[in-house]
Amino acid sequence: MRNDKNQKRLKDLEKRRQNGIRLLKKGYTCYGVAKELGVSKQSVMRWRERYEKEGLEGVKWKGIS
Repeated sequence: MRNDKNQKRLKDLEKRRQNGIRLLKKGYTCYGVAKELGVSKQSVMRWRERYEKEGLEGVKWKGIS
């Protein structure tokens, strides 16, 4: 049960990152995305860097290794 909650939370975080990328592609600044999603600008900058290097795979949740 607890693991299911963690999995859902991590998937929700993945969706937030994907939404952030969509907003960046629409022309939002990192600051604007951060404000819209309630995260730090640094987080958005990391998402953007990963997206630029790896595409959407870079912002997907990859599970616990």
